[in-house]
Amino acid sequence: MVSTCQGVGVSVAVVALEHRLNANLLWRWMDRAEGRLPKQPLGRPPATQPSLPAFVPVALGTPSPHLPEIRIEVRRGDQSITVSWPVSTVLGPAR
Repeated sequence: MVSTCQGVGVSVAVVALEHRLNANLLWRWMDRAEGRLPKQPLGRPPATQPSLPAFVPVALGTPSPHLPEIRIEVRRGDQSITVSWPVSTVLGPAR
């Protein structure tokens, strides 16, 4: 795309739109390609991936023996309806 934009009479905005990019990003790429910007922004060290352990053990507590119910009550005038169900059915396999 950078080489396409460097042609005579080529609109960077049109090329960016054709590739669904922001024109400012394409301009930045062109500036870097032509040496007007450093390859790495000044003042920032090169990005590195932090070294993390492959597995982190997690201590789980014992589950609560009694989970509360979810209860929804809807009132309209002198009528009401209440729906309740155990939280454990909502949590399902994630618990």
